[in-house]
This record gives sequence, C-alpha cells and structure tokens, in this order.
Amino acid sequence: MRGSIAGILTCLGLTSLLSTAAPARAETIVIGGTGGALGTMQVMANAYRVGNRSDSIHILPSIGSGGGIKAVASRKIDLGLISRPLEKKEKRPGIREIPYGTSALVFVTHAHTDISNVSMGHVLDIYSGTVRQWPSGTPIRLILRPLSDGDLPVLLRALPGFEIIYKKVLTVPGIPILYTDQENAKMIERTSGVIGFTSLPLALSEKYKIKVLSFNGVRADPTTIADKSYPLVKTFRFIVGKQPGGAVAKFLDFVFSADGADILKKTGHLPLRRSQVN
Repeated sequence: MRGSIAGILTCLGLTSLLSTAAPARAETIVIGGTGGALGTMQVMANAYRVGNRSDSIHILPSIGSGGGIKAVASRKIDLGLISRPLEKKEKRPGIREIPYGTSALVFVTHAHTDISNVSMGHVLDIYSGTVRQWPSGTPIRLILRPLSDGDLPVLLRALPGFEIIYKKVLTVPGIPILYTDQENAKMIERTSGVIGFTSLPLALSEKYKIKVLSFNGVRADPTTIADKSYPLVKTFRFIVGKQPGGAVAKFLDFVFSADGADILKKTGHLPLRRSQVN
C-alpha cells in the first residue's frame, strides 16, 4: 500500500509530502571550548531544542579556547567556543571563526564581601599587596588564573602596570591558581574575602553564588558594553568547519535569530548581527 501511495504522489509531482511526513533525521551537535561560554551555550541549546526535538546537543566540560580550536580542526567536535581571535599559527584552511557576541570580563568576589565596586587603582593595590583588607577588616584573598588564560590580555591592555604586578603575585606561595573557569568560580563561591575575575556570561548563566563588581563605578551589561563606558570587554566566537551544514547550520541560524539575541543579552552579551560576521 505504501508503494502505491508513493507512486501516486510521484505521478502528481507531490513527492515532497513524503519527505515532510517522514521523521527528521536525528543529529548530535558536540560543542566545546572556553569555559566562559559554556553556560550561555547550554541556555541556547535548551531553547533551540524546543523547536528541534530530533537534534541533540552535547556540551563538553571546559577544554579552553585552544582545545576548542584543535578539536574542531581535527573534526572531533562540531563547534568550538573561544574568547579571543584566532592566532596566526592557529589559522588553517579547514576552519573559520564566527564572532557572535561581545561581553565583559568582570571582577568577582564572595557573595557576602562588603564591596560592590573596584577602581583601577584599587585593583592594582590589591594585587600588589598594598591593600590587604576589605573595609570590614576581612582579609583579602586572591584567586589567580595562569598566564595562559584567555582573559588576562583584556586586563593587561586596560590596566597599565598590571602585568608586572600579576607576574610577581603568581610566584607567591599559597595563592591558588585555577585552570578552568568553572573551578575558578567554585573557589570564589566558597572562599570568604576572595577576589578574582571571570567572564560576565559565566557569572549570569551558571548561577554561582558570587558577586559581580562594578569597575570604576560602571556596571557591566550590554548597554555599557555598547556605549564603551565599561572598558573590560572581549568577543566570544564560534570555531566551525568551512561549510557547516545540517543541525550545526540550523543551530548557528538560531543563535543569530531574534530569540538567540535575547538569550545573548540575558547572559551578558552585546549580540552581533550575522551581517557583521560573514
């Protein structure tokens, strides 16, 4: 009977009805890279799946920007996530980068630390050890990231003199150095009097109990990123193969849709239009 129906539809030029009726082929998208983007991509994936039930999205634990680039280049994952431009040595014929949103690097502290803002001078004093206590008298504790961390160049560009100070404090025994964004956030969440830095999207999307500090009196959000009053900014990018298709192409379309832009704004990004990145 099914063959007869197919034959009739073919004769009538209505074979498209067969493909519409057939269930969509299930595809899995594997995404990995910088930890600062993972929370946003999980929110994005959940929203995408509402209208694309046949597709599944697997988001790996943090493998860093460099890990995301290598994994896409070797075709082990479909989409890489990076928080910096590709370096010259990382560019190769089989991959390309697609910026999707500009966001902020933020200083963060324990949820109960009695401070809501740090200035440029205050940051330099804290990391140099000139200032060792919060206004309440609570000792200041530092949480550090390695020199290879992708967020550090943002600080080094914006804070004159910070590079020398930071390299020196990295040599001080006993100060924790965390290698992933999630480990960093967890340590800040549970350590009284601590200060560290992370990406705004992680702070907003992963719901750690940490306090995001204003910088020089300016709160980081899409508006202050857009008008450039918040100075510590960086752009998140996808790394993809040259011509992504199937579910990967559909997911990218969703990210650049109005719904995707709303998610990016809610997770601390200034969304980029597709025309800005092609």
